[in-house]
Amino acid sequence: MIHPIYPNQIDASRMICDSFVNHHRYVSLIAQMQSGKTDTFLLTAFECLRLNRVKHVILFTGNNDLMLKQQMLSSIEQFSYKYLSYLHEHDDTMAMAKTIDPLVWFNQFKQWQASIQVLWPSGLKPAAKATDTLFIWEESHYAQSVNMLPFDFLNHHGIPTTGGDEMLARNNNFMLSVSATPFSEYATALLNHQDKTIVYLKPTEQYYGIPYFHAHQLIQPHNNNDSHDFARAILSCEKRFPGEKKYGIVRIQDSQTEETFRRMAEKHGWICKHYNMTVRDIDIHFTKEPRENTIVFIKGALRMGQQVNKRFIGFCWESSLHSNTDTLLQSLLGRLCSFDESVTRICTYIPQTIVESGEIQRYVDFMNCIATGDTAVALTVMPRNAMNIRVSVSNSNVLMEKNMNVCYEPGVPLYIPAKLLSQPLISSLRTIMNDVASYPDLVGISQTDASVMTQKMSEKTTTHNWSGVSYRSKMKKMVDAYISRQSFKSSSHLDAVHVWKVDVVHPDFPQFQPGDVFLEVFRPIVNTNPTNILSIDKDTAFIQPPPKI
Repeated sequence: MIHPIYPNQIDASRMICDSFVNHHRYVSLIAQMQSGKTDTFLLTAFECLRLNRVKHVILFTGNNDLMLKQQMLSSIEQFSYKYLSYLHEHDDTMAMAKTIDPLVWFNQFKQWQASIQVLWPSGLKPAAKATDTLFIWEESHYAQSVNMLPFDFLNHHGIPTTGGDEMLARNNNFMLSVSATPFSEYATALLNHQDKTIVYLKPTEQYYGIPYFHAHQLIQPHNNNDSHDFARAILSCEKRFPGEKKYGIVRIQDSQTEETFRRMAEKHGWICKHYNMTVRDIDIHFTKEPRENTIVFIKGALRMGQQVNKRFIGFCWESSLHSNTDTLLQSLLGRLCSFDESVTRICTYIPQTIVESGEIQRYVDFMNCIATGDTAVALTVMPRNAMNIRVSVSNSNVLMEKNMNVCYEPGVPLYIPAKLLSQPLISSLRTIMNDVASYPDLVGISQTDASVMTQKMSEKTTTHNWSGVSYRSKMKKMVDAYISRQSFKSSSHLDAVHVWKVDVVHPDFPQFQPGDVFLEVFRPIVNTNPTNILSIDKDTAFIQPPPKI
């Protein structure tokens, strides 16, 4: 079934075209996964050709997936019917088309189509510099770093990835980048005040995406690929789809986990199939209902842009424990995004650490802010664990968790003499922190701050010995801070509570004896300007100076 071009796609395309004429020649289109971005940028391309704003369109990507290329070529081929219908309904100057032989207009479309060049990475080679051209960078978050093929390709053609109306106007070129996870490009555009227009493709009410999955608990945690959690996923699927046969799609990372999951699947009566570089014993598009409940172990498939039939999918499982947020969102979660109501019963299981990091909520908040036009706020809530996004502390008085969900202010180190401690050490420290009022020898910490310390200690505690060569410099600074009653932090990130053990007598500090302990202290604060600790990796193409022409 060929769907029409929808009003929201038309609105977004018109905003892009309006920017090209009246504002900036560089536009960044932000669209959630599977929400209709392809028809939006194809409509923009054909309108620019029809209205003679450009003579050529170059549609390119850094993604090497040939299945995605075939999908794109098919989309362009099908777009002819959608576009002609659009012209009949939305352009007064084309009213006469209803009285002209459709074959005439179809041939005209073919001429426009011939002006569109689709380039995958192998085609991003030096050629004559383009003029009168609209460049469309599909999945612009991918291969976005300096000296990767897309950057070199644009640099060769004199297209500034940082925006730049004057340079683009020299050869009457335009630039449209397209992504669902454009975090580094978005951040650089706002932080560096680049000449770019941000356009958001607002999905229709019938769209089911990450915000819906998150709100309806369809994104579930698993504990480091625990086999019992995998069994829970199987049983939950059977309960949600009684009497139906389903696929469970499992992205696998290692053979040991695959073997454990295979045994668990077969124990519950599921068969196993594979889709990877060497074994492809199943149609990856899942167009046919399985005869039996089937686990499909995949590697190197179902990433960004790829479309699959969701009707026969029961659940998905992402096994990678350390994926960047943009990678995770563009993977199985992104492939499930759809206008098909069948996805409202499909659960996706991701590592518990990622769920607890708050990155999924950040993406939801980011998209909500983009939708409402709160561009500055979007910058403060956007995901942090993404390609070429770094969190760094320029303010020496700020300490933060790895994913920047909470910021802290370092305090004066706490000295705890050996006479107050017992073994095991960490348990003894927790006991003291739970009731600091009972230890009058301790100064400089309130019960409120101590309670925070106790909570963080239960997550992770790291101990260091005074005698450790690599820690001597930090240890001396910390003791100096204690004596002078100054704040101290040994790291910019709050990845653990740091406990410093005195195991030898230091000649500079003979008053501290083996068995004594120093504890780094911190208290939560309100971070009123998170952009102060957000930075963009220098390797991203979106921060580089414009090419020389």
